[in-house]
Amino acid sequence: MIAAVMLSAGLGAGLRERRYRAWRRDWNAARDVIAADGDRAPLLGALADLGAYAWRAARQGCSLREAATRDIEWDGDAMAAP
Repeated sequence: MIAAVMLSAGLGAGLRERRYRAWRRDWNAARDVIAADGDRAPLLGALADLGAYAWRAARQGCSLREAATRDIEWDGDAMAAP
């Protein structure tokens, strides 16, 4: 798993769908593919990024996905300044 995604999107979906126990079971069984055991720095960095994307989404009135990919996504339309 990617712990930051599992904590944000995964936990949110688990709670919305009333599947917290399944989420918790999966969380306990999985290993983070980004960080080594005991290394919390990548998780903290990813959560900081997520907070920045949430802030950008709120400021710019877009979805979290749009805020996270705005600087790397191009669909052929003119790009708005960040």
